[in-house]
Amino acid sequence: MTATEARVHFGELMRRARAGETITITRRGKPVAVGMSYAMYQDLKARKAAREASADAAAVANRDDEGDATT
Repeated sequence: MTATEARVHFGELMRRARAGETITITRRGKPVAVGMSYAMYQDLKARKAAREASADAAAVANRDDEGDATT
């Protein structure tokens, strides 16, 4: 969906997003935004936070392992 179409048909975009569809919004043929339900957005945020927490824990574990090897 183009940015112009999204603006003109915003109600339709919201209906489709609420129904679980992910809508890519383009400008000049390039993706610039995504329309999705708030529930999908919350899920993505939670997954990102979990990945970041896991990466942080792995970094701490690696740092601790490196410290053990030098003592």
